[in-house]
Amino acid sequence: MNAETKKQAPVGPKQKPAKKRAAMGPKTLGGSQKARQSALVILKTLAGTLGPTEASEVLGVSLTRYYLLETRGLSGLIQALEPRPRGRAQRPEQRIDVLETERDRLREDLRRHQALLRAATRSLGLRGVSGSSKKLGRKKTSRRRGVARGRKVMATLAKAPPTPTSDAEA
Repeated sequence: MNAETKKQAPVGPKQKPAKKRAAMGPKTLGGSQKARQSALVILKTLAGTLGPTEASEVLGVSLTRYYLLETRGLSGLIQALEPRPRGRAQRPEQRIDVLETERDRLREDLRRHQALLRAATRSLGLRGVSGSSKKLGRKKTSRRRGVARGRKVMATLAKAPPTPTSDAEA
């Protein structure tokens, strides 16, 4: 093996491939032939090469229509040159997803804080705060609290004698 046939190892740190740049310049301008011709005539008029009357004749439109086209072209140019916000533009669907995630997180935080409040009030031996008794102008009335489902089941099991099943009889 000679030195010429061996592959040389790259020297130095690995470099990322260069980002593909957006194509620029007059060759990249799109649009129909008629639109490109109108833009050329308008630019020549603004540069002083053509007069407005001549430009309207070249385009085959009235002078009023020419001025309208010129105004539309300039407003489009100005609008295209407005500064854009930095970073990647967020689509409405992405914004909705972000807001739904935030809403879910806040709901979980609310549930956690409510559970912590209930645990703290139980440990201190305080009665739970009910939202209905806090309303102004209403007399505080005591409501009969329902028995917890677990307690009902325990009471039913404690009272009822075991009933024979069809399998036990057989």
